[in-house]
Amino acid sequence: MPNIPDPVMGINGHVTIPGGTPTPTPVVASACARQIRAVDPTFGQQPAAPAPDMRALVAAADCMRAHGYPSWPDPNPQGVFHVKSAVAGSQARMSRAVYACRSLFPNGWSLDITPSGQ
Repeated sequence: MPNIPDPVMGINGHVTIPGGTPTPTPVVASACARQIRAVDPTFGQQPAAPAPDMRALVAAADCMRAHGYPSWPDPNPQGVFHVKSAVAGSQARMSRAVYACRSLFPNGWSLDITPSGQ
């Protein structure tokens, strides 16, 4: 992204990114995340999930624990469940538990299954 403008230092000493700067592509965001966060500490952070959604997600986590997933985590502040792949188990088992708890999950809920659960 060669046409990205340089950050600007204001009179107060704070560095900002000029308005109208295009959002970095995923490749650029990944490669330059540390430098971008030095200018914008909130870069890449999703907003917190609304309180009603968080209450529903915590209830859904309780339901998942009651339906065969005792290690199911609560959602993070953004409303995403980070689950270790070893905890997730088979697709069929996961589908049965999610189906049993489907009425508790708010629209747009997210599940991130990784080896480390991070």
